[in-house]
Amino acid sequence: TTAPVVLAPEAPGPAGVPDPRWAAGRDHPAYVIHTSGSTGRPKGVVVPHRALAARVGWMREHYGITADDEVLQFASLSFDTHAEEIFPALIAGARLVVADPDSTLPDHLHQAAGRGTGPTVLDLPTPYWHELAGDLDAVTWPPGLRLLILGADQVQPGAVAAWRARFGDTVRVVNSYGPTETTVIAATADLGHADARHRPPIGSPIGGTTLTVCDPLGRLMPQGAAGELLVGGAGVTYGYGGRAGATARAFVPDPYGPPGSRRYRTGDLVRWRTDGRLEFLGRIDDQVKVRGFRVEPGEVETALLALDGVGRAVVTVRDEALVGYVVPERAGGDPGAPPTGDAPTGPA
Repeated sequence: TTAPVVLAPEAPGPAGVPDPRWAAGRDHPAYVIHTSGSTGRPKGVVVPHRALAARVGWMREHYGITADDEVLQFASLSFDTHAEEIFPALIAGARLVVADPDSTLPDHLHQAAGRGTGPTVLDLPTPYWHELAGDLDAVTWPPGLRLLILGADQVQPGAVAAWRARFGDTVRVVNSYGPTETTVIAATADLGHADARHRPPIGSPIGGTTLTVCDPLGRLMPQGAAGELLVGGAGVTYGYGGRAGATARAFVPDPYGPPGSRRYRTGDLVRWRTDGRLEFLGRIDDQVKVRGFRVEPGEVETALLALDGVGRAVVTVRDEALVGYVVPERAGGDPGAPPTGDAPTGPA
């Protein structure tokens, strides 16, 4: 459909005649959101309206959002998770509450409880939820909470065990997975008591989505064998704006889809479990996640090497923090010999 109203810096056409340049159809971009790159230059993912509409419709139905719900907008608009909070609530007629950016989630929930209200649906970054799970009784959880959606990192079984011990089966917990390039999410898994004992899965494909596990040549891997996850279907975006080369490398032809369709190479190493759900095993490259953020160590190393006096640089993750080590540049521009010992010269 075409948007009935468009906000523009000036009138789009004379005498109420619409200018076709401002028409927003299903194939037009809905938004551009940036993700990490490997050379220090961010990549803007172009998300079409049709991909966003497919995701929002599925979320409303799968999460059971109704006019009786209260949904907290916890995510910043700079993260695509906001689409999972805002749009399903609006199309269902649910109450959408925007969190105070200067207030923590525990503070917000405590204040809401004092007013006799509180969200029924919470969508939280997994690392943040892990912190809360360390002391669940320190938070005033709303009595009407029925759904917790997690995403952005691997769920730890210990956190699931703590949550189930506190809430039992009264709150549905959904683990969601999906790169920005596939429009918010591509797979979900409802987490139960069994997931408190074993590594929780990232789930099965959501509606309109295909998930394939392939070897480096693109051949399908059998159940239980590790391979790269490729995502196809309705949520696949247009790629990276102005980055044809990067788009061609990451978005490859989909032999299982209609003519011209593409799959996104996630770079994630996964395997199919016997229960038909995917298990995340790691990365096929050097990309890491720090508190839910995708980070390319090579990008940070490039930035460190651009600093005066730095001859060599190595970036790694320790204790959920990104740590950079540098070796001073010798006189005359010589970067010096590689460091010896257990670690480079010192953290940056």
